[in-house]
Formats: sequence, structure tokens, C-alpha cells
Amino acid sequence: GVASGTFQLTVTKPGYFSPGEKIQSGPQPISVSAGRDRAVVKLIPQCVIAGRVTGKDGDPLEGAVVQVLTYAVKHRGRQLTMVPAGATTDEDGNFRIAGLPEGRYFLAVRAGNVSRRILGAQSATTSEGYQALVYSPGTTDFAGATALDLAPGQRLEVNLSLTPVAMFKVAGTVAVTGEWKHVNPPAIVDQLGQQLFRADRFDRSSGVFEFKAVPAGSYLFSTSGIGKDGLYRDSLRSVGIEGAVPDLKLSL
Repeated sequence: GVASGTFQLTVTKPGYFSPGEKIQSGPQPISVSAGRDRAVVKLIPQCVIAGRVTGKDGDPLEGAVVQVLTYAVKHRGRQLTMVPAGATTDEDGNFRIAGLPEGRYFLAVRAGNVSRRILGAQSATTSEGYQALVYSPGTTDFAGATALDLAPGQRLEVNLSLTPVAMFKVAGTVAVTGEWKHVNPPAIVDQLGQQLFRADRFDRSSGVFEFKAVPAGSYLFSTSGIGKDGLYRDSLRSVGIEGAVPDLKLSL
């Protein structure tokens, strides 16, 4: 009952992708001609990344967030982007991320919440936890991350072992110039702008802030707010943390 002509056909099936489909674009239409050739659509099976995250002495880490990153073409060119698919480790440290089309990916583990739970269970004189962000195979620097090339239907197992590091208190002040409708508490973010840690204490009148426990490492500290004109603005500063920082100066 379809008139002759050319049509756009979309085919979907759980666990599969249509030809040319990307995770950012969704199902891609396929051009077919009614009344001519028989339309054959070859669906591509999804890929799966699964594995386990462990910590000190090989103990499983529950509650770590596992994320997948890939490069995507956007209005500013090729940019590193977080894939919507992700998982949180269970009580045995296991995770499973399905629904991935073939392609090149990078795996990241966010253990910020795990770090703070560990820290809370320790004595006041011992501050130890896990890095806020670790890329597979175990680096905090994205430049050292290993690319995961997935073929159609491939199931890849990736296990990550996180090493505890020292954690320190970071305190200081935010110097604000000009007039602002609202100033946000300072935050520590990754290179995609995603928040890793938010200040535990922030006084807007004085600009005084405090992060109670920051793992040793190099970070981007973000200050942001809404200006008098109603526009959002932010400022970034790279800071290396190798010990307690009592008087960090940030500006907005």
C-alpha cells in the first residue's frame, strides 16, 4: 500500500545500531525505493565495556563512577566528549557499560565519593584517599590514557586498580572585581568542565573558602558567577597540590 517513490526508512532494535549511526546522532535514515529492489538493512550489534575497579590491597571499590569518553565533531571542531552511557560500580567493584557503537573510546573512573567515604573512616591524623579522576590504564593525565578501539559487537574487559594518595586541606579566598548578582562557591573541575570537588565551605561576603580533602595532584580551580548584566562568567586557574594549602588566591 505504499506509493512508488523514494523514502527514508529508520530501523531500531535494542542492542543494535543502524548503519552510520553514532551515539550522539541517534538512528540514521536509510534511503529506499518502493516497488523496486527489496530493502535489506544490516544492523550492527552494540559493543560492551565491562570490568572491575579495585583499590588498596585489591579491595573492590563500590560507588565509583565509570564514564566513557570519545572524540566528536562539533561546531568548534573535533572535541573530547563524554558519552551518555556510564555505570557505577557495585559492592564487588564490577561495572558494565552497554549500548556503544563501534569506535574509539577512553575510560575514566571518578572516585571522589569513594575517597571521602574512606577519609571519613580514618583518624584525624591520617588523610588518604583516591584520585578524583583516573583514566585507564591508571593515569591522572589524559595524555597518558589508553585508547580502546571497539569492533562491532565486541565485549571488552577493562580492570582498573586505584592507588591511595595523600589528601590535603585547601583554603583561601576569592577576590571578586566588579558587580555580580551571584557568585558560586569555587570548584575543582576536569578538562571537560565537569565538577570533581565543590568547596565544603564558602563565605560570599568575604570570599573565604575551604576544601576539606583534596587528593595530591594537579587541578583546575574554577570560580564563576552571574554578572550584573545577567551573563554567566567563569575563570580557571591551574594549581598543583602537594601539601596543605592555607592561603590560595583565586579571582573572578
